[in-house]
Amino acid sequence: MDVIHHHDEVMQESEGGTTRVLVSRWRAGDPEAFGEVVERYQGPLLAYVLAMLHHLQDAEDVVQETLMRAHASVHQLREPGSLTGWLKRIARNAALDAAKKSGRQGTPTDPSLMGEIGDAFGGEDRNAEEAGVTLETIVRAIQTLPETYREAAVYHYLQEWPSAKIAETLGIDAAAARQRISRAGKMLREGLGKSRDAEHHDL
Repeated sequence: MDVIHHHDEVMQESEGGTTRVLVSRWRAGDPEAFGEVVERYQGPLLAYVLAMLHHLQDAEDVVQETLMRAHASVHQLREPGSLTGWLKRIARNAALDAAKKSGRQGTPTDPSLMGEIGDAFGGEDRNAEEAGVTLETIVRAIQTLPETYREAAVYHYLQEWPSAKIAETLGIDAAAARQRISRAGKMLREGLGKSRDAEHHDL
């Protein structure tokens, strides 16, 4: 068994209990608890919301709105073990509200982010446009990854977190975090390559 799957099993066994403790602290007004909720769930929520909005800035705004709504109504969470599902329901409603207001469709706006993505998936001598990579294609590719790697990809490519912070947030060691990022990047490159091949075949 490799180190990634070993850590995943340990996390799955302890997640329910640690989540209940975290929610209890949050309900009791512990400000550090809310900070831990933000750290732990903003990445997965961003991945979830991006699948609906396909626009990074809008999705980031929705995640912030989601967390604020959750903080204001945490006492309505009847089952602490269902925190993830509860947050996703709030996020979905916030995303629908945002979509109605903006009417925006598609794609990237952040040049520095697109430069980083272009370097990662197109090579250092090509920018994102030349590589045929857009934020929308990255988002769609990330959504196809297994959850273990999807969260690492969101933190690394979309939030541009260092591997040490990703490791701390996911509750794994630095080597496991780097391995997840590496595997996620490889799967994304393979997926994006297949997408471009399919597009060229259809032309």
